[in-house]
Amino acid sequence: MKVLLVDDSPFSLEATQRFLESVSSDISVSTADSMTEAVRDFKWNRPDLVLLDLVFGMDYLMGIDILKEIKRIDSSVPVYIFSANGQEEMKEKCREAGSDGYFVKMTDDDRLRKFLRAEFSKQGG
Repeated sequence: MKVLLVDDSPFSLEATQRFLESVSSDISVSTADSMTEAVRDFKWNRPDLVLLDLVFGMDYLMGIDILKEIKRIDSSVPVYIFSANGQEEMKEKCREAGSDGYFVKMTDDDRLRKFLRAEFSKQGG
């Protein structure tokens, strides 16, 4: 399974990439730390799944802009928010923008692991 991980924090990118790869050795993770890089990687690599942080620098809506652009390019690829912001209002904004789900960093790790294993199994992995 190809996963595109989008986050502007180098520490978070590295830690989350290690976490994803620990779920299965057959998960291939590419990373992006900006909207430009995320969109370019999405177009070139066509991941099976996108995990997207919401906050980029001081811009609390950049993640939603990236989500909308990815969905505009190919709405069939699931995009899940993976953010430290667990507020219901933000989750609702993301649903309205087209996200397929929402995971809270450090809180939903077990739920994310189970979800990824289920998705991987669906793909025959």
